[in-house]
Amino acid sequence: MTRRNQWQPVYQRIAEDIRAQVMTGQLGPEAQIATEHELAAKYGVARATVRQGLMLLVQEGLIVARRPLGYFVRRVDRLDWSAYNFEREGAADAWVADVEAQGRVPRQEIRVEISEPNEGISGRLKLSPNTLVVVRRRLRFVDDVPYLIADSYYPEPIVQGSPVANPADITGGARHILADLGHKWVTHEDEIEGRHPTEDESRQLNIPPGLSVLVHTRTSSNANGIPSRVMVSVLPVDRWRVLYRVES
Repeated sequence: MTRRNQWQPVYQRIAEDIRAQVMTGQLGPEAQIATEHELAAKYGVARATVRQGLMLLVQEGLIVARRPLGYFVRRVDRLDWSAYNFEREGAADAWVADVEAQGRVPRQEIRVEISEPNEGISGRLKLSPNTLVVVRRRLRFVDDVPYLIADSYYPEPIVQGSPVANPADITGGARHILADLGHKWVTHEDEIEGRHPTEDESRQLNIPPGLSVLVHTRTSSNANGIPSRVMVSVLPVDRWRVLYRVES
């Protein structure tokens, strides 16, 4: 049995009790939480105190408020994201195939721009000063719900005039375009970190307050160690399970 902190505010105790019921499955997805009136009577507090505890759970993304019906456990449809599978030969878009294999419907919105990269992107691409990049910005949807931001950065001198610089889906995938340009990818270096989403990321992905994101950064290089793409993917932590496979 969990020993409670005697000095724990009641609203935190209310949130803790409901959180435990959700995490153990006692309250499943879409289950309705007891009303503010019922919780106030149970804990012997004012409804304002109950509301304070419930709002903690709303900010965590654990429950949602549906006025005037009340509070419900938030349904989370988590998908597998096979990061190791994205660069396989013959795959035009392995992410699309991955999502479809899980019985879901993927689509994406693409925007292309030419810009000056920040220090992190410039360093990963080993760019000379003042070198621009072509950025393919993709907002990816699953069943019309925004699930992922994927921004890919390419050195502008390498991809200028190629399909990579056009704001349309690339038939056959960007990897084949880069191979034709003499930059066949043979190595991929990955970085994964957790952080709070930016305001723009929260807006695009409709992320509840308090929910974190995983940021997956992949740098792809040719046989000579020359990088030609940095892909930065932003994944809400409640929507994805990242999978890796290492073969020896």
